[in-house]
Amino acid sequence: MDLLPEVIFEIEPEGRIKFSNAKGFQLSGYTPENLNNGLYVHDMFISEDRNRAEKNIERIMAGEDMGFMEYTMRRKDGSTVPVMVHTVPIVHKDKVTGLRGILVDITERKKIEHRLRVKKSAIEYSINAIAMADLDSNLTYVNDSFLKMWGYDSDQEVLGRDARGFWERKEEAQKIIEALHEKGIWMGELSAKRKDGSTFDVHLSTSVVKDDAGTPICLMASFIDISKRKQMEEAFKRENEKFQVMMDQSPLGVTLHNEDGRYQYINPKFVEMFGYSREDIPTRNEWFLKAFPDDDYRRNVMETLIADLTKLELGEPQSRTFIVKCKDGSGKIVHFRRVRLETGEQLTIYEDITEHEIVDEVLKKREEELENKTKTLEEMNAALRVLLKKRDEDKKELEEEVLFNVKELVLPFLEKLKKSPLDPKQASYVSILEANLSDIVSPFAHSLSMTYQSLTPTEIQVTNLIREGRTTKEIAEIMNLSP
Repeated sequence: MDLLPEVIFEIEPEGRIKFSNAKGFQLSGYTPENLNNGLYVHDMFISEDRNRAEKNIERIMAGEDMGFMEYTMRRKDGSTVPVMVHTVPIVHKDKVTGLRGILVDITERKKIEHRLRVKKSAIEYSINAIAMADLDSNLTYVNDSFLKMWGYDSDQEVLGRDARGFWERKEEAQKIIEALHEKGIWMGELSAKRKDGSTFDVHLSTSVVKDDAGTPICLMASFIDISKRKQMEEAFKRENEKFQVMMDQSPLGVTLHNEDGRYQYINPKFVEMFGYSREDIPTRNEWFLKAFPDDDYRRNVMETLIADLTKLELGEPQSRTFIVKCKDGSGKIVHFRRVRLETGEQLTIYEDITEHEIVDEVLKKREEELENKTKTLEEMNAALRVLLKKRDEDKKELEEEVLFNVKELVLPFLEKLKKSPLDPKQASYVSILEANLSDIVSPFAHSLSMTYQSLTPTEIQVTNLIREGRTTKEIAEIMNLSP
């Protein structure tokens, strides 16, 4: 008994252990002295199992076969170990005198069971659909994700069915199974068929499962629904085609290069604009070596672009204008706009603004000419305003002199002539003369200047006669005044 690999024991009806082999002492940590001093069954199990163990002992002593039962054994040091116990009654002279049994340490089995439970849970609750089949491709297991993916309610609807029936094209599925048996593993994309007949795209990973001896025992597969990814890929492909058409037909030059500076795309307008193709400039450095007038200008461009890198790294578009030397040696004024994409690639747009710059220069000169002419016209207008003002003043002065001369120097004498002896004909002439003079001066009949308002009518007549060079005697005679 001491050489047996499992624990052998005997207990008395009241539960006192009366025998244990060496394996029992080794597993429990107790000694033969402990056994001799009195060691009971309830000392060997945790408190949660004691009551169950005592009741099971009563049932076995009553003749019931309980088979193997699991308990948690408590060692002498307080540590625990899972065990399986099988006991039978000891009968002497038709009387049960005790129990004899075997106790097995199932620690390793428990660990294996735990690992199996973890693996089983991982498979059952995996978001990926998982299925197993026998070597003839008949399904033996599917998890919940498989049922949901294919639209089935329970595994009873699918277990035992040929796995090839779950795919849109059975002949393609047959080729995969043949390749699987040949190579042991297969991965790729396939079109699956749901319970309702609809189809969807799946990424399949399948392999042959072998035992420790290397013998195939079953087939196992994992499935991922890639329908949305395929739809996104198709949408991206369509958008990419649209982008390609837009770039190919763009009126502006466009280039795209990766982080290493190698050009991935150059549109036709760029080639037309500068004459350089991807063969001429495979990298950005090749472009810089050829596209600028001289080394000094190239260095200035490089310094400017390097200074812009910080903002460019943050995704902000950068705009610059440089002179570019074309392949044929001609020069162009080009406006650059560049931006760094999320992928790390750099997109650059080129606009030839040479003609714009020439037009802007011509317009600038025209503006300067117009500005000079405007200044000249303003000066002429100022002089003309002065002349017009002088003319108005002269006109006003002339009107005042005419009105003054007629009213003060002519009409008074005409009035005297009317009072002198005149024949009818002479009187008529005088009347006509008076009326005509009145018509002549009527447009000028406005107030006289302040200069004339300070003199009396007689004084005005006297000053006018003095202006005409008359002597004092002549003036006295004309005006009937004393000298």
